[in-house]
Amino acid sequence: QNSQQNYQNLKANIFNILIERLKKDTNIEILKPIIKEYLNKQKKIEYNKVFGTYYLELLEIIKNEKNFLTVEEFNIKAV
Repeated sequence: QNSQQNYQNLKANIFNILIERLKKDTNIEILKPIIKEYLNKQKKIEYNKVFGTYYLELLEIIKNEKNFLTVEEFNIKAV
């Protein structure tokens, strides 16, 4: 019970740190589900990966998401 609560707190803290770091790159409402899904896929969540691995991988995901949205918007306008 206590370790599960600690894990949830850790996950929430990392989520908030990543929101703060990435909000300059993308709208927060777009970021929230991306970060949540990303963290849920991680087998083990660690603070020491926040500013390296997690941040860089999320930047790549966001970049790909923006490219996809741009293509989708273009396709909608082209129709």
